[in-house]
Amino acid sequence: VSTQSTGILVCGAMAQNPDDIEVQFEHTYRLTPHDNEKFDPIKVKEVITEVFQKKFGDGFEYNADDAADMGTDVCTEIQDRVKELGYRRYKLITQVTLGEIKGQTMRIGSRCLWNLPTDNCASEVLQNNKYFCCAMVFGLYYE
Repeated sequence: VSTQSTGILVCGAMAQNPDDIEVQFEHTYRLTPHDNEKFDPIKVKEVITEVFQKKFGDGFEYNADDAADMGTDVCTEIQDRVKELGYRRYKLITQVTLGEIKGQTMRIGSRCLWNLPTDNCASEVLQNNKYFCCAMVFGLYYE
């Protein structure tokens, strides 16, 4: 099969756009991550704490109208920063709860069915006399 200077040969067919190339990966048949690839809750907690310090630093005032957007922003930033840690083959689930404190008591809990040797979670809570923020990140190994 002949190719033009702008085309890329893929499986005997011409692909005009490099984005149209379909990459297929072979199975690794690994059922557990390597030791250096395991989800590390200590590193993830550090990331959550850094994001809390950045987003809720000096000058932050809680506003109920903006709480949903702020919670989404915090959740997205935590998710992006945890992805940068390079946990390959892990599904990352991030949940953030942000609310105002008005003398009430609140408990946040979660339950999951997972594989103890490979899956883990990290959580951190920020609280003062005006608002609270609870972030949880779950790392589930995807075989």
